[in-house]
Amino acid sequence: MVGTGRGAEQGILIRHGEALEIAHRLDIIVLDKTGTLTRGIPTVTDIITQTWNQNELLRLGASLERRSEHPLAQAMVEYANQKSLPLEEPQDFVNIPGQGVKGTIADQSVIIGNAPFITKHLGPTSFEGFSDSMKLLAQAGKTPILIGINGQVEGIIGIADTIRPESKEAIQQLMQAGLEVVMLT
Repeated sequence: MVGTGRGAEQGILIRHGEALEIAHRLDIIVLDKTGTLTRGIPTVTDIITQTWNQNELLRLGASLERRSEHPLAQAMVEYANQKSLPLEEPQDFVNIPGQGVKGTIADQSVIIGNAPFITKHLGPTSFEGFSDSMKLLAQAGKTPILIGINGQVEGIIGIADTIRPESKEAIQQLMQAGLEVVMLT
């Protein structure tokens, strides 16, 4: 009872005392990533473009994405709002769930989505200049979102569920206690 009470004071909920009684025999602890090690909220981490101003690319993308309810779209809109970028209402908005969106912002044809979606609409070589950046973002655990403007891919927005600041220290403490720590996601 004392252990479950102390755990509750520290924000740790323990269903029953038996779990504490057998905890000393643990060798491995398995953690979920989303919402446990990370904040559980997708956030824009990177804006990569070769010719456009990053804020203008973000403004056009977020203006289009404001009509979408997808969590990655909302991350883009939130980031643009944090930067106080003036968003516009999209025209001719089309949402293809799980793939991307397209529409018109300020007389510019804008398309946003994953590689297969962009390939389908802009062609198989449309984002060749961004292939290395896409690989690097993916290797870093980020989701690369391609943005095309007027029929040409102009940039990538990298979005990730950022790590909680306390996660690294918590994992180090578990490892120092002799536990093997595994992430299952």
